Amino acid sequence: MISVTGAADDFADTILRCIDEPEFHMDDAGELLSPRSGASRTVQSTANQFAPMLTRLTALAGQAGAVLKDGEPAALPNSDEQQNEFLSGLGEKLGGLEREFSELDSERTGLSEALREDEQILGQLTHLQNASVDLDKVFACEFFRFRFGHMPRESYDNLNSYTSDIEDMFFYASSIEKREVWGLYFMPHTKAARIDALFESLHFERVRISERAHGTPAKAIAQLNAEMKNARSRLDEINAAISALSARITESLAGDYSVLKRLDRAFELRRKAIITRDGFTLAGYVTASRAEKFKSELEKSPSVSCTLEKARARGGVMPPTKLKNPGFLGGFEDFVRMYGLPSYDELDPTPIVAVTYFLFFGMMFGDVGQGAVIILVGALMWFLKKLSLGKVLMCVGVSSMIFGVFYGSVFGIEDIIHGFNPNENINTVLFAAVGIGIVMIIAVMAVNIINGIRQKNIEKIFFSQNGLPGLLMYVGAVLLVLAMLNFVKFKMPVGVIAALIVVMLLIIFLREPLTKLCEGRADFVPESKLDFILENFFELFEVVLSFLTNTISFIRIGAFALSHVGMMSVVFLLAETANGYNPVILIVGNLFVIGFEGMIVCIQVLRLEFYELFGRFFEGNGRPFEPAGSKSRND
Repeated sequence: MISVTGAADDFADTILRCIDEPEFHMDDAGELLSPRSGASRTVQSTANQFAPMLTRLTALAGQAGAVLKDGEPAALPNSDEQQNEFLSGLGEKLGGLEREFSELDSERTGLSEALREDEQILGQLTHLQNASVDLDKVFACEFFRFRFGHMPRESYDNLNSYTSDIEDMFFYASSIEKREVWGLYFMPHTKAARIDALFESLHFERVRISERAHGTPAKAIAQLNAEMKNARSRLDEINAAISALSARITESLAGDYSVLKRLDRAFELRRKAIITRDGFTLAGYVTASRAEKFKSELEKSPSVSCTLEKARARGGVMPPTKLKNPGFLGGFEDFVRMYGLPSYDELDPTPIVAVTYFLFFGMMFGDVGQGAVIILVGALMWFLKKLSLGKVLMCVGVSSMIFGVFYGSVFGIEDIIHGFNPNENINTVLFAAVGIGIVMIIAVMAVNIINGIRQKNIEKIFFSQNGLPGLLMYVGAVLLVLAMLNFVKFKMPVGVIAALIVVMLLIIFLREPLTKLCEGRADFVPESKLDFILENFFELFEVVLSFLTNTISFIRIGAFALSHVGMMSVVFLLAETANGYNPVILIVGNLFVIGFEGMIVCIQVLRLEFYELFGRFFEGNGRPFEPAGSKSRND
């Protein structure tokens, strides 16, 4: 933790140095430090004048397709007069660019709408291009009405049988196609309602011809094509002008964007400071490797002094957490963040997740060929789209190939490598899955005890169901069950193990008063003994039940190993022909298994991580380390 004090004159420069340090997390000084006599919270007397300008700049860049990047570092305007002058100049520059873009964009929008309308009209006239009728004369008819549209071919073929008794109607088929017929029908305006109803019953769909079409359809089509050619040419010119404008925005506003971002961020960070009679106080956290360098940088200002202390919880505020893992664990780190971020005094579970996810997936989905496909998909996701899930898929694909060699499966074919067939060893597979679960539950309880030691939490270490009593109780119960099933024999009497289990359950039952007693508190005796007994009895029952269900839940590892073999058997059964196997069905079947079962296995492994493992050692109450120069989710 670093605390910074200085005179008011150096406040602006200090804030900017904090922003420029990528490894500094600025916190609320009032929460971390005990305010001095006369200290008061920084009061923003004015609204943030930089935020609207930043929004305006980014909006223009987004509309014009410009990519804003930080430009060369520039001297920031510190005084109010300099900042107002900077904003005024930037506003004028933006105004000119906005007007230029608005004119181009308005013309582009108008041309695009006109082209869409022309294309629609052209689509209408295409079905009339063989007609020699003058559209202007048809539109001018006073006593006759016409309708243009299309009907199903079946309705056209039966048209005569419906209209043979109607003399005051004429239908002209302008385009007869395989499934529908386009045309016009004419009628006196006095009989329009009756004849329209007849054609509606024949599923005639009317299409209105635009009044922009003049002369014969062929002439109108030629005229529209010429207009559209000119419009597209002008549209290309406008798009080129907007691209040039975008490049100018990117180049000319880069420096302004950098300055504006820093001023906006500095304004937002001021509310985290404490202002005293003598100056200011800032506080936050910096990574140990950068602490001394950052301290030296801040103390370049004459009045600024810094104090470095070991990071610890202060005033109920826990130091932020910055995860540090190898790059290939990035996807597994995202899984951890889905559940929560470890607090500063918790072990980072990312390596545990990586190892267990790697092993569990391979055990449940072991196949050399399909694993190679998963690696390929993961590589494409990472190298083309930079999706962190791609890293996970590459890792689990390797696991799938390793266990595929053990199972002797290559795209479901078991004759190439003769390995361990799960379907021929069902009991072994299921018992091994439960055994893996027992080992993992014991391991994560050991991690929970380590977390308790780091946190100096007596209850977590000595009285919790996931601490020492829970660990001893669970190990004792496992040994007792193994002895009862004659899997193992112990020299220690079974009664001693049973007594150990009872004692550990009693400690868990009394964890609250025992913790208070160890802490020297006088209120360790419950006020209502009956309520205490009832409440803790049901909690203890839930604890025992959770150990049982968590252990049995790991049987899914073996179950999915068996189901994978079963699904591939179905694929080969469907692909089997008199002359061998249908290669198309084999390929489609393998792709289906990779996609469908692979997705389910990924979800089931993640479920094991979250429900069976994380709940026993991981709280996930940490808060992220956020550099002062980036926008915080709390701002």
